[in-house]
Amino acid sequence: MADLFKVIGLNVNTLFLSVNLSSLWWLVFMIALFFSFRCKRLHPMLATALQILHFRFFLSVHGSIPEDLLHEIFRENKTPDTMNALEANATYLSFMHKYSEFTEVTLSGGHGATSRFWMIYVKLVQLHLMFLRACKTNNLSLFVFILGQMRYLFFACNRPNYARWMVRYFLNLANVDKTHPGLRNILENGALTVNRTGMPFSRAAADLTLEQSLNADAASRHTGITSFMTSTSARRRWLITRSARSAIIGSILQKTGLKSPDEGMKDLKDHRIRKDNEDMTKVLDTISTHMNPFQTESDDNLYCLSTGKSVPNDIKADLLHCQELGKRWCQEFEDGCRHDPARFEKAIPRRKVKNFTSVAVKASVKSNKKVVELQGTRDLFGRLLYLSSKYNLDLNRVFSFPLTPVPLSLAHIDGSLNKTDKSKLLHKLENEMDSTYPGSPVDVTLVDGMFLLHTLQNLPVTLGEVASLVLQILCSMSERVDMICDAYKNPSIKDLEHSRRSADETAYSITGPGQHRPKEWQKALKSPAFKTQFLKFLAQEWASHADPNTLAGHHVYLAVDNVCHHYTVQQGSVIHEEAADLACTHEEADTRIVFHLSRLTNEKPTVAVRCSDTDVFVLLLYHISRMPDKPLVWMDVGLSSNNTRRYINISQLVAHIHREVLEALPAFHAYTGSDYSASFMNKGKIRPFDLMRKKQQFVSAFACLGRSDKVDDNTMMQIEKFTCCMYSMPKLSKVNDVRLALFEQKYALCKAKTQPLSKIKGVNPSDMPPCHSSLVNKVRRANYIAYLWKNAPARNPSDLDPNEHGWLLKDNQYVIHWYDGEQLPQSITNILSKEDTGALTDDTDEEFFSYSSDESDDESDDDDGD
Repeated sequence: MADLFKVIGLNVNTLFLSVNLSSLWWLVFMIALFFSFRCKRLHPMLATALQILHFRFFLSVHGSIPEDLLHEIFRENKTPDTMNALEANATYLSFMHKYSEFTEVTLSGGHGATSRFWMIYVKLVQLHLMFLRACKTNNLSLFVFILGQMRYLFFACNRPNYARWMVRYFLNLANVDKTHPGLRNILENGALTVNRTGMPFSRAAADLTLEQSLNADAASRHTGITSFMTSTSARRRWLITRSARSAIIGSILQKTGLKSPDEGMKDLKDHRIRKDNEDMTKVLDTISTHMNPFQTESDDNLYCLSTGKSVPNDIKADLLHCQELGKRWCQEFEDGCRHDPARFEKAIPRRKVKNFTSVAVKASVKSNKKVVELQGTRDLFGRLLYLSSKYNLDLNRVFSFPLTPVPLSLAHIDGSLNKTDKSKLLHKLENEMDSTYPGSPVDVTLVDGMFLLHTLQNLPVTLGEVASLVLQILCSMSERVDMICDAYKNPSIKDLEHSRRSADETAYSITGPGQHRPKEWQKALKSPAFKTQFLKFLAQEWASHADPNTLAGHHVYLAVDNVCHHYTVQQGSVIHEEAADLACTHEEADTRIVFHLSRLTNEKPTVAVRCSDTDVFVLLLYHISRMPDKPLVWMDVGLSSNNTRRYINISQLVAHIHREVLEALPAFHAYTGSDYSASFMNKGKIRPFDLMRKKQQFVSAFACLGRSDKVDDNTMMQIEKFTCCMYSMPKLSKVNDVRLALFEQKYALCKAKTQPLSKIKGVNPSDMPPCHSSLVNKVRRANYIAYLWKNAPARNPSDLDPNEHGWLLKDNQYVIHWYDGEQLPQSITNILSKEDTGALTDDTDEEFFSYSSDESDDESDDDDGD
């Protein structure tokens, strides 16, 4: 979805080569067929979702839609005349002019590189939709214009064969009046496309009509590779009887009411509209969960939405300027053809244009012949499928290997961790009981410092004034307030998370309270360097310049690094001292909040925890259930700005949820995805939580995880069984068996070697569980995190070495150790059954290992190989 070069399919059939001027309409029909098949729903829906987000961004900057305009837009009984009147309305024209100017600023990069990239994507999808409009309305002029724009994209997307012939066909159509007088009138009068119904805007390309009618009726209902015919006589029989079969089947379908010649478009059916609306909501929620590309602050980095990771500048340049590059290369080709007609037939060089997949993790594998560099790719199973039909592979052995450089069920191809919406677990447990505002006054408020800083709005100009504002907000909460902040240590198991957005991190210095705050406050808060300096500045500024009138009657604690500062007022003066009993080595504010909670000396105080982090929610449930004198704890979550602020009664939930489930909760949360650990692709939190709660052995296994530095065999076995259930294979207990079963299920492998495949569907490695070796390391990391969380009340919560629990220290940073052993078998002989070892050739290993997705830099032979 994030790859601009896949916006328009670009897999045009090589039948383009057989088109000549005397059959010009075939070109028209084939291009329309091609673009109609690809991206029919996904890309228009994604582009619409992005336009909605962009429009919301526009409203957040320029204000809401005028009331009189809203009234006209949502008035009942709208007619074409009222809509035409609306479009002529001066208010509407002025409003849309502002939005058009705003869009141009986005396209020029004024709102950041990521916003620019996705607006380019929207424009390309609009180009595709205009092409469909030209086909559906038989508009030849629009059709030719769009072809002229599309020819640049074939050059930009490294499709030399299609680029060459698109130039030729565009010129033929543009000059049709000179070369074929009268043909334009024929095409404009209905020969361009076919209208099968009396419905407007329902015309279709001739080839598409042929595929949906004659060929569809005459075709066999058998699908898959096994239905491909290589027999010449069988093909001849099909051609001879095709028209008769089509007529018979078409007549039966119409007489039985299963098919109507005047049936409207399926996309306009009520059920389809409802389904599209539901899908649109899911797309919007998914984008908002990962990263909204249209932010209020510009950023010159180009981020991948799914990972939140910025790409290098060379990739950014190629993605943002692909259209300009394609246009330049197209003009170079056309100029060359004008000077030398033989240039048209010569090879067009393949230009290595980079995209998001260029940052994929690579690994070196040594086969019997050579060392091959393998890139993270999703086409490996297709090659395994081919080899399994050619040789009798031991697939049980094959799927015991990771196969890809990083397990794609846990990570993206660039090595970054999969993330899931953690808040769904919070919402699920929260909804099990009704919570109201605490009736008794709050004695202590524990505040996540970074959360508080992110919520600040309408900030003053200088950093000293910002410090005063923060102190005022804290003192308005309760008599005692603890502002608890993260400590940024190096190395850390959160190095991957910290480096995700700080590739261009620079040093930051605060010289005094008069220094102006960063104009882009939210962007500055993503920088560990700025956050570290600002928190130290807060500690010094409050000690030196805190307002005694604001602080009077309050005790404010500021936990920064390993120190906790205490501020109060005595005899009209601010007293600053270090709270020795609250000094600790915690890195995360999440666990430090529990540490402060465990150190409260009040007898059963009423405590409010101000944050919106599921990790804190899980830790509070676990630790409060284990406190002998349980305090009354509320969690203050959400924001007033978007009307989501509310209180969750943690103490009440602790009494409601079963004790063993509370014991299992930290390890379960760590295993299914947290800030430290990867989530399972497309598995989320809710269904796995329900699966765990249904079976006592799973609850017990997760409860045991994190109690010690080791994972016993029974716990590992039960968690592996739980993972099998997560992938809808409850009868299996080994993840390697699940991998094989899913492969066979998708590809429907048969035992008969004459017909090894009964059907074929795409299998994505991210839809399979990790292999056993990867899973063991995943469990070890979850155990480490759960151990850290369960020991949160301690001053030093963990002395375990991450190197021994699923991480590796490289260049003074911790990286994920994904699996032990080899990525692939060293030779195909290791995975071949004994009876097939005699069938090996010198090229067998080459077949297995040569699946890198890199393309050659040499000149193209015009065989795209798609």
